[in-house]
Amino acid sequence: MRKLKILHDSSSLLKTQNDDPIFRTVFDDSPDAIFLLNHSDFTIIDCNKKALDLFQAQHKNDLVSFEVFNLYDAEPVEFSKTQFIETVNSGKEYSHELAFKTIRGNVFWGRYTVKSIETTYGKVIVFRTRRVVDYLKTAEMLSALVKHTSKVSGLDYFKIITDLLSKTFDARFCMVARLCEPGSNKATTIHCWANGAERDNFSFSLEGSSSQNVLKGYTTFYPRNLKDMFPGDELVTTLGAESYMGAPVFNAEGRVTGMIILMDDRPMEEIPNSRYVLSLLASRAGTEIERIDSADQMQWKIEELTKIIKQKDRFLQLITHDLKNPFSTIMGFSDILREKSREFDHAKVLQLVDSIDASVRNSYGLLENLSDWSKMQQDTLRPVKERFDLYEIVKDTHDLYYHVAVNKDIQLISYIYPNTYVYADKYMMHSVLRNLVSNALKYTGTGGQVIIDAMVLDDRIDITIQDTGIGIPQLDIEILLKQEVNTSRAGTVSEPGTGLGLALSNEMIQKNQGSITIESREGEGTTVTVTLPGCSQTE
Repeated sequence: MRKLKILHDSSSLLKTQNDDPIFRTVFDDSPDAIFLLNHSDFTIIDCNKKALDLFQAQHKNDLVSFEVFNLYDAEPVEFSKTQFIETVNSGKEYSHELAFKTIRGNVFWGRYTVKSIETTYGKVIVFRTRRVVDYLKTAEMLSALVKHTSKVSGLDYFKIITDLLSKTFDARFCMVARLCEPGSNKATTIHCWANGAERDNFSFSLEGSSSQNVLKGYTTFYPRNLKDMFPGDELVTTLGAESYMGAPVFNAEGRVTGMIILMDDRPMEEIPNSRYVLSLLASRAGTEIERIDSADQMQWKIEELTKIIKQKDRFLQLITHDLKNPFSTIMGFSDILREKSREFDHAKVLQLVDSIDASVRNSYGLLENLSDWSKMQQDTLRPVKERFDLYEIVKDTHDLYYHVAVNKDIQLISYIYPNTYVYADKYMMHSVLRNLVSNALKYTGTGGQVIIDAMVLDDRIDITIQDTGIGIPQLDIEILLKQEVNTSRAGTVSEPGTGLGLALSNEMIQKNQGSITIESREGEGTTVTVTLPGCSQTE
């Protein structure tokens, strides 16, 4: 039935042409390719010789019965089809420029005009097209753009092309934007030109956007009625735009990563080959975005490496300096023991041994922090969580620093009893407690107290280390919690330190989904609270 209908329409139309020799002559000899289309389904009923030549067809049968939209290329067909149908049904003449594809698959840029007319046998659509050959104007446009952009790159390139495109197309708005991330529904402008001047960069949503076809890889032109077509477009609403032209920006892998957009609050007339020119600029834009990203990434790496090198240099200086004191103490006491041990009573010998022990343990703590800091820098210190009894590692820490406390006449008290369970990395918690107790003892004077306690709640456990030491200035607390090499104050009896203990502890607790808070008053003491997620206290 469809074939019969097409033959009937074609026969009727041919009869109309034969009845009108003037129409026949104009039709056959026209310099434009002319297609006569079925008004109901837009299939090709007839075409002239120029249409055969332009679309590389051997015979009319190669084109007859095709939907005219099958001749489109590099354009979202559904949009063009919708616009085409609306215009034809309104009875208005409509012109548009786009890429066409021949029967042999070759692509050319063309402009078509379409209008519905009445014949003796009913309505018929006249579709007239020709290859765009206005190369002079295109060449002038390209020459001007190339001249102004040949010696610039990166952000300067975008500054120049947004200005030039805005003026060339007489558009109020021109912007280069990039997707916030691949597949994202938000974009951010790299550079924006509005109303003859630069505008601050901004982000906008791509939901219901006029850029949807651009995101699919098509250079797209909407000459008018933008607000009606895309009522939910944030950019259209904000700028009050009526017309749009956009080209996709591709990365090296061929993914759309951004776009060049022209907008105006009036209908926009298309300059011949304008979308071709816009596509050329967009292709370079992809390279320039990658250039900016590479430069930014390189600068970031340089800054990070410089920071790490400085931290390592500073850390090695501190370690070298801080290890001298305990080793000097150890060597000094060892010499005394070797030379005069027979002159000393047992109590004196034990006192010297305790001093050596305290120096060794302090040095051990410094070396442990060096190891942990190195692992943190390389991001190789990962938590392995398990349920364990907090009492065990508190007892180990208490035993480790018992002689240090005795030598300074400090009461080291623990109120944590067996079967106090936590769920965390056991090694990290051991390191945290070692650092916090060591710090508390270091900054607590003779006759003071260091108390370790815990409070088990339904959703968390709070572990506190409270001392009666010299306290921490409020401005220093935030600095000490950062994972950096800081200048550490000497302890109450000149104990050394790297300033890394609190920062390492904070980082480790965060890796266990916990937090550290510090309350301190200078001259009165400090309370450090470690909060961890709750854990069942029953076997």
